Amino acid sequence: MTTEEALQLLAHLCASSVAGSLRELGREIEVGGPEIVQQGASPFAEAPVPGVEANVELDEGLAGESILLLSRGAAERFALSGEGETEPAAEEDMDAVVGRVAVHVATAVAATAGGILGQNVPIGEATTLAYAGVQDAGGSSEKSPHAFVIPFTVDGEPGRFVLCVQNAFLIKAAPGLDEIAELSEAAATTGDGIPDEALRDIKVRVWAELGRARLPLAQAVAIPSGAVVQLDRAADDPIELFVNGRLFAQGRLVIREDEWAVEIEQLVHDPQRAELAVVVETNGGAIDVVDVVDSDPQGAVVAADNSPR
Repeated sequence: MTTEEALQLLAHLCASSVAGSLRELGREIEVGGPEIVQQGASPFAEAPVPGVEANVELDEGLAGESILLLSRGAAERFALSGEGETEPAAEEDMDAVVGRVAVHVATAVAATAGGILGQNVPIGEATTLAYAGVQDAGGSSEKSPHAFVIPFTVDGEPGRFVLCVQNAFLIKAAPGLDEIAELSEAAATTGDGIPDEALRDIKVRVWAELGRARLPLAQAVAIPSGAVVQLDRAADDPIELFVNGRLFAQGRLVIREDEWAVEIEQLVHDPQRAELAVVVETNGGAIDVVDVVDSDPQGAVVAADNSPR
C-alpha cells in the first residue's frame, strides 16, 4: 500500500468517526466525503470565514493534529443556550463550546486511530483561535507532511475537519491499514463475506447505554459537578448494548465481582439504530466508498466509551 492509499483509507475511516461524533451533539449535520490535500497545498484554503478553529494534538503531536474549523454561524449553532433560542452565547462561552466539540470529535478520531494501531492514542486539550480570513486559518497548527479535509454543515452552516498526519504515524499504522484493505479486497473479489477466522482478532468498540437526553452543548458544558441529568428511560427499562455503533442486544444492569456488567437477555437486529458507517472496497489499488449507513437521528448519547475493545 502506498502512502497515498494509506492516507486515503485512513481518511475514509475517520470520516465515519467524525460524522458519528458530530451527530451525537444534537444538531442537523451533513457530512461530505474526505478530500486528500495534495503536497504543497494548504488544508485551510477553503476554511469558512470568519470562523473559529480548535486544534487538538494526537499523541502529543507525534500522530498529528485534529483541527476543527467552524464558521461563526456554525459555532453559534453549537453554542445556543437552549432549545429554540436564537441568541448566541457570549464570546468566552463560545470558545469553550467550540473547544468541547473539537475534543469530542478528536476523541472519536483517536479511537479510530487506536483501533488501527492496536493501542491507545491520547489526545491533548483544545487550543481555540478566531480568524477573520482564509490566510489566518490554521494559525494554531504546526506544518505536517500529510493532511485530509472532511467538509460538513451544522444546521446548514459550514464547517471543516482537518486531520494533519505525521509520516511516523502512517508508517506505524501501515500493518493495520494493510489488514483492513486486504479483508475488504478479499470480500470484494470472492463476493463472499469475510471469513469468521479473519474477523476474530479485529478489535471493536462495545458499550452499554443506560439512556439518552437532548441538551444544547452550551448547557452541557455548564453542567456542574453533582448535577442530575434526566434520561429518557425508567430505572427498570432494559439496557442497550452496542457493538461498533450498532444495537446488538438488550439486557439488565448487574454487579459481578464489584463491577458493573450487563446480563444479555435478548439479541437485537435494528438497522435504524446505528452510527454512521462507511463501507470501503479496494479496486486495483484504488480505495472507494461504496456504501454509507446513516446514523440514529434521535438524541445525543449521554455517555459512550469510544475506546477500542
